[in-house]
Amino acid sequence: MFKALLLWLSVTLLLTGCAQPIRKGMPVGAEGKVISNYTFTGVFHQIHISKRPAKILVCGENAADTLIALGQGDAIHTLVLTEPMERQSYRKMLPKADVYPASLSQEAVLTLHPDFILAMRRFFDPKVLGDVNFWESNGIPAYIQDASGPIPSLGNFPPCTVESEIQFLKNMGSVFQQEEKVDCLVRDIQASFEVDPSVRQGKPKVLVVEFMPNVIEAFGRSLLSGDIVTKLGGEILTYKAPFISMEELLMADADVVFIVYHGGEDEKQNALGKINRTAFQGMSAVRNHRIYAIPYNRMVATGIHTKETILFFKQGMYPKKK
Repeated sequence: MFKALLLWLSVTLLLTGCAQPIRKGMPVGAEGKVISNYTFTGVFHQIHISKRPAKILVCGENAADTLIALGQGDAIHTLVLTEPMERQSYRKMLPKADVYPASLSQEAVLTLHPDFILAMRRFFDPKVLGDVNFWESNGIPAYIQDASGPIPSLGNFPPCTVESEIQFLKNMGSVFQQEEKVDCLVRDIQASFEVDPSVRQGKPKVLVVEFMPNVIEAFGRSLLSGDIVTKLGGEILTYKAPFISMEELLMADADVVFIVYHGGEDEKQNALGKINRTAFQGMSAVRNHRIYAIPYNRMVATGIHTKETILFFKQGMYPKKK
């Protein structure tokens, strides 16, 4: 229930000032919609949508939150989570939907007869749902959520940037005829980069890392966090390889460190504990207590939560004076 309340408050704040009425049940139009996307391997792909989706399979909480914010919660028929611990919360938020804590097979989804699939890229792996072309051949439009992989962006895939998140919102606004509301959301996202001159102090060096079992992953300039830090006037510390050693972490001496974690409060505290050890006491960010933990789902394919992520980074980079 607490998660549901937090999401309701988050969406309410995001939509403040964007109070245009949400239109439901309207047809897409005789000519339908054509939106640009890509396949699992990164090939440019256009999706043809002939009717307004009303029986949607969604894979990923941020995608679901985006549709809920656009007034399309009732159209979500099936939801697959990336964080199984959130199952009860989403069952309460989406009482008409079936909520699963793990991926469904291609065969299982075929029996559900969805009229639209919206999912993070990894769900379209050949071993899971299969690529978007398969679903198109079965008459079901399938959309890979922007900036959802691969991480870091490689090959034909578009970069993971604020612009890619905005494109996702615009595409969803087009599909569900919520263009005016999305335009307002986009203006809010763009305005969130404004920094109060009274708190801006130089160009902070920012490091974004995730402590994995045997390595440390650095989220550099090619990811959403790097784009946000750069747009906020900071310097994102980037390495040639995405994985760094303990020595490289110590030598970085960043002004601000954001630590990425998966899970709930226990996982958050565990992640914070890894950098608050004695070995790191010489780091500027540790000495000045500028270590912040951020959940993975606020770092990748953020959708409706993009503004929230920008504000979190801005507060960490330019804390208000006491």
